[in-house]
Amino acid sequence: MPRKPAGILINDPDRAHNYIDNLHADVLWKAADIFQDLRKRGEPFGENDPWIAATALFTDQPLVMASSNVFQKIRGLRVLSHSPSA
Repeated sequence: MPRKPAGILINDPDRAHNYIDNLHADVLWKAADIFQDLRKRGEPFGENDPWIAATALFTDQPLVMASSNVFQKIRGLRVLSHSPSA
Protein backbone atom coordinates (compact mmCIF):
# COMPACT_ATOMS: atom_id res chain seq x y z
CA MET A 1 0.00 0.00 0.00
CA PRO A 2 1.53 3.38 -0.99
CA ARG A 3 2.26 5.82 1.79
CA LYS A 4 0.63 9.23 1.89
CA PRO A 5 3.09 12.12 1.90
CA ALA A 6 3.55 13.83 5.25
CA GLY A 7 2.69 17.47 5.70
CA ILE A 8 -0.18 19.84 5.42
CA LEU A 9 -2.51 19.86 2.45
CA ILE A 10 -3.96 23.25 1.61
CA ASN A 11 -6.35 23.09 -1.34
CA ASP A 12 -7.12 26.83 -1.58
CA PRO A 13 -4.33 28.56 -3.59
CA ASP A 14 -4.85 31.94 -1.87
CA ARG A 15 -4.66 30.36 1.57
CA ALA A 16 -1.59 28.38 0.54
CA HIS A 17 0.14 31.53 -0.72
CA ASN A 18 -0.55 33.39 2.55
CA TYR A 19 0.61 30.38 4.54
CA ILE A 20 3.91 30.17 2.64
CA ASP A 21 4.52 33.94 2.89
CA ASN A 22 4.16 33.85 6.67
CA LEU A 23 5.85 30.50 7.18
CA HIS A 24 9.37 31.57 6.35
CA ALA A 25 9.79 34.39 8.87
CA ASP A 26 7.91 32.63 11.68
CA VAL A 27 9.79 29.37 11.23
CA LEU A 28 13.08 31.25 10.95
CA TRP A 29 12.62 32.96 14.32
CA LYS A 30 11.34 29.79 16.00
CA ALA A 31 14.32 27.81 14.66
CA ALA A 32 16.67 30.50 15.98
CA ASP A 33 15.03 30.27 19.42
CA ILE A 34 15.37 26.48 19.42
CA PHE A 35 18.99 26.67 18.27
CA GLN A 36 19.85 29.15 21.02
CA ASP A 37 18.01 27.17 23.71
CA LEU A 38 19.65 23.84 22.80
CA ARG A 39 23.09 25.42 22.57
CA LYS A 40 22.65 27.24 25.90
CA ARG A 41 21.68 23.95 27.59
CA GLY A 42 24.59 22.12 25.94
CA GLU A 43 22.32 19.69 24.11
CA PRO A 44 23.79 18.17 20.93
CA PHE A 45 21.66 18.50 17.80
CA GLY A 46 21.88 18.06 14.06
CA GLU A 47 22.21 20.92 11.62
CA ASN A 48 18.59 20.71 10.43
CA ASP A 49 16.94 19.70 13.72
CA PRO A 50 15.93 23.26 14.72
CA TRP A 51 14.28 23.79 11.30
CA ILE A 52 12.38 20.52 11.52
CA ALA A 53 11.21 21.23 15.06
CA ALA A 54 10.31 24.85 14.26
CA THR A 55 8.16 23.75 11.33
CA ALA A 56 6.29 21.23 13.51
CA LEU A 57 5.77 23.82 16.26
CA PHE A 58 4.64 26.50 13.82
CA THR A 59 2.10 24.21 12.20
CA ASP A 60 1.02 22.88 15.62
CA GLN A 61 1.65 19.31 14.49
CA PRO A 62 3.39 16.49 16.31
CA LEU A 63 6.68 15.26 14.93
CA VAL A 64 6.59 11.55 14.12
CA MET A 65 10.02 9.95 14.38
CA ALA A 66 11.47 6.46 14.51
CA SER A 67 14.25 7.83 16.71
CA SER A 68 13.25 10.88 18.70
CA ASN A 69 16.00 11.36 21.29
CA VAL A 70 17.09 14.82 20.11
CA PHE A 71 13.60 16.12 19.46
CA GLN A 72 12.30 15.14 22.91
CA LYS A 73 14.69 17.77 24.33
CA ILE A 74 12.96 20.59 22.45
CA ARG A 75 10.53 22.42 24.69
CA GLY A 76 6.91 22.44 23.59
CA LEU A 77 7.40 19.95 20.77
CA ARG A 78 5.08 16.94 20.67
CA VAL A 79 7.02 13.88 19.53
CA LEU A 80 5.37 10.60 18.56
CA SER A 81 7.40 7.43 18.19
CA HIS A 82 6.88 5.35 15.09
CA SER A 83 8.35 1.97 14.26
CA PRO A 84 8.31 1.19 10.54
CA SER A 85 6.42 -2.01 9.81
CA ALA A 86 8.26 -4.81 8.09
